[in-house]
Amino acid sequence: MSNTMITIELSPELENQLDTVAKEHGKSKEEWTREVILEYLQDLHDLKEAEQVMTDIKEGREKTTSLEEVMKEHGLEC
Repeated sequence: MSNTMITIELSPELENQLDTVAKEHGKSKEEWTREVILEYLQDLHDLKEAEQVMTDIKEGREKTTSLEEVMKEHGLEC
C-alpha cells in the first residue's frame, strides 16, 4: 500500500505551535502530524465502540457486572 501526500494550509501561529511541539518530541512536523491524525482517528473509533456498548446496555443487549459481583466471584473482599 503506497502512501498518499496531502497538503493543508495553516496559519502562521498554528504552524509555529506545530513546529514547537514536534521539536519538543524530537520529530518532524510531518511525523508529528501523522501521529496526531492516527491517534485522533483511533480515539474516534474507540468512542464509536463505547457509544455502541452504551446503547446495547440501555437496550438490554449487553449486561453489566458490578465491582462487588466481580470481587465476590473471585473470592475477594470488597
